[in-house]
Amino acid sequence: MADAQRSVVLNAFLPSQEIDDPARFAGRAAEVREVADALRTEGSVPLIYGHRGLGKSSLARQMRRIAMGDSALLDHLGFSELMLAPEETFLVAWVSCTRTTGNLAGLLQLIINAVEAHPDARECLEARSQEVTERTSRTELSATFVKREWGKTSHEARRPSSAAPTLEERLISTCEVVATCIGQRVLIVVDEVDLLTDSAGLASFLKAHSSDWLKFMLVGIADSHSELLADHESVVRSLLPVHVPPMSVAELDTIIARAEMTLAGGGVKIQFRPRSRDRIIKAAAGFPWFVHLLGQSSLIRSYDAGQSEVTASDVAEAISHLLQSRLAQNYAGLYRHAIGESKDRELVLRVAAEASGSDLPLPLIEQRAKDLGVAEARQYLDQLHQTGYGAVLRSVREGAFSRFTDEMFRTYVHLCPSIYPNVDLRVSQSYEGFDTDAPRSRGRHAK
Repeated sequence: MADAQRSVVLNAFLPSQEIDDPARFAGRAAEVREVADALRTEGSVPLIYGHRGLGKSSLARQMRRIAMGDSALLDHLGFSELMLAPEETFLVAWVSCTRTTGNLAGLLQLIINAVEAHPDARECLEARSQEVTERTSRTELSATFVKREWGKTSHEARRPSSAAPTLEERLISTCEVVATCIGQRVLIVVDEVDLLTDSAGLASFLKAHSSDWLKFMLVGIADSHSELLADHESVVRSLLPVHVPPMSVAELDTIIARAEMTLAGGGVKIQFRPRSRDRIIKAAAGFPWFVHLLGQSSLIRSYDAGQSEVTASDVAEAISHLLQSRLAQNYAGLYRHAIGESKDRELVLRVAAEASGSDLPLPLIEQRAKDLGVAEARQYLDQLHQTGYGAVLRSVREGAFSRFTDEMFRTYVHLCPSIYPNVDLRVSQSYEGFDTDAPRSRGRHAK
């Protein structure tokens, strides 16, 4: 019994995988409606994009279910009218790009493999292959007979040789066979398209082959759709970009509520105190991944301690554990690389992280840093844009603003204590309007 309950606790939050179960999926009502409508729009190419850790792949998983005729999430959201009729549903093939996928050719081969491996498609393709083999055998037999009858006076007719079909032709032919055979449209979902090292030609391919029976859906990390498609101009009229923003407080709270329902359903009587929920949500800064990660860690601590509630101290310990875990080591290394041996550069970095909005107006960041005693604030801002300091910031809008290259790194900066004493407290107090001359605690990494 205890083992079964521990399994429920460990899986109440799911930081290590996409959310496939509609009952566990939280928020994103507007985005669900956008993509559900896109499934009905002939020739359209929905593109789900946003920062890392915002649940893009989980949203795409729900769209996969909806495309196959599952109405559970739509019913829950009150969008039952968006449900596809049986004749409108899709056969869905899912591929995830990696760094080794490379370019369009690698992606096409990946899609071909996925379609051919689909259980519902395999029988159709095997039947087609057998038909082609029999037809070829009959043709060869006929040619042999004709040659034997006419003897030396005959001339064997030669069929002009043709080149082997291209990957593009193979993919379209395969999908056409499957769609015709099973009487269903085909949807190809391409996840992590940002990992393609060369996306040249992808947009043109999508424009040429998106139709009433073949649809593509792309998912990737980006600030805009143009970052994902090298030749995006060629498909701009067909593209339906769906931006996935940081979650609202209410959506993040729903994740915790879903976890509590899972616990209750599994016979585990543990709830999150209001203060612990607030602390997780504040720390997550709009990222559902952090809610899952911190929720899971604090819940396990509470369960192991035999408590009936998750407290704020459990969450504080979970945050501390996160900052020391392997999951955060890349960000810890990037943080140290960015600030180097400069206390002032650390202060400028944290001032940028505390600013509101994703577009950071450089003059305001510079002025706040100067108010905190950094005379050469602009110099440090420029350095944080350079690869020698990790390029943690990048210029946008013709250089008038900057953004964090990775918004999850920005959240890490929020959570981690400063390396130099008091820098984190001074910066946070400057934003809260507190007295910066008040006594200050030392940072965890203080020397």
